[in-house]
Amino acid sequence: MVNDEVKQCYKIEDDEQALSCVKNLVKQSQGSCQPRMVLLVQEGCSGCAEEKIHYKDDIASGLVKMVDITTSEGKEIAKKNSIYAVPALLIVDCNNLAIE
Repeated sequence: MVNDEVKQCYKIEDDEQALSCVKNLVKQSQGSCQPRMVLLVQEGCSGCAEEKIHYKDDIASGLVKMVDITTSEGKEIAKKNSIYAVPALLIVDCNNLAIE
């Protein structure tokens, strides 16, 4: 199951290697409930601007989807995962629940 594989990536102590592991899993995942990477952002958020720059290549390639927290999708993701501040990068399943 992909969720278990993502959790194994989380166990990697080096943050960049862990993120690379997750990215590879998201790229390779197939099936009806694929994980995806979501960057919750909001207009006027300086930290969000920094994260957009940090993940610009992943955003451009479609690997990371930017979602404004004030949109209906953003509100749903934030509520389901108890997110109260942005920016927040989440790995979510097809039900928008964070894979923890």
